[in-house]
Amino acid sequence: MGRTLETNIQDNLGDSPSGAISAMHSLSAQNVRLIIGPNLTPSANVLAPLTEKENVVFIAPSVGSEKFAELSPRTFNVFPPNKFDSFALAEYLYNEKGFRKIAIFGSQQEWERDQALFVKTRFEQLGGTVTSVQLPTTDNSDLRSESLKIKNENPDAVVFTNYGETGIAAKRVRELKVSAPFYSVLLFEPKIAEASGALEGAVFVSTDTNDEKFNSKFKSKYNVAPGFPANQAYDAVYLIAKAIKDSGSTDPKVIASALSKIKSFKGSSGDFTFDSDGNAHKKVNFYVVKNGKTEPLKN
Repeated sequence: MGRTLETNIQDNLGDSPSGAISAMHSLSAQNVRLIIGPNLTPSANVLAPLTEKENVVFIAPSVGSEKFAELSPRTFNVFPPNKFDSFALAEYLYNEKGFRKIAIFGSQQEWERDQALFVKTRFEQLGGTVTSVQLPTTDNSDLRSESLKIKNENPDAVVFTNYGETGIAAKRVRELKVSAPFYSVLLFEPKIAEASGALEGAVFVSTDTNDEKFNSKFKSKYNVAPGFPANQAYDAVYLIAKAIKDSGSTDPKVIASALSKIKSFKGSSGDFTFDSDGNAHKKVNFYVVKNGKTEPLKN
């Protein structure tokens, strides 16, 4: 349509639902109707029911819960629901690795708790036993008592779904001389570094694609490597542009309808399809931590 893209950035204060609502009201007051964000599940699930009233469209780069896109016809998620990653990890542990007893280290944070329960449910459906599920509060950064409970159950493997504290949790478990292999739903290099070697050899599942071309361009422009979810946010911009081009409109209701008709998309974060709720679906991949870096897991 030959129109210039103007950006307006608001801080939703990380995982704060109240901060997210304030940010949305600020954007709405400035007549901003197409919003890339939020990034985290608690904020996202609070905002989704407000889209009709505020006349906005959300396209989230990294919300890990399937609920967000299901709550409104105006909410879309570039990041596939981690529910399917968690199921895939449970199936890998049971079917491929032959484990029959696992322990799970999550937290009370909504996304982290959900993934812990998804892994537990699927592993038990397959016939396995979950010996311990630790869900500490989000303000607990010590994690020693939870780690001891896991050690005492002597699991075949330990699964981490506590994304925010994976590094510390892994260190605590290894400090207790637990030799069971580590697995994780999502894992990024800052958390690996924080673990000080405790996550070496850990295997994790992700739908993200490491696009070297995007990484190179990003680093060249900003002089820093892209963090998560840079490429998903990049794809969100192009999805909005496609919806505007396809519909010939910038009206939020029309844009939402156009986005719902995009069934497949080749993006920097990978090739994906949208389901009827607006959730993206991508191929699940497994990675391993080797020398403090992540690389694809070889069969």
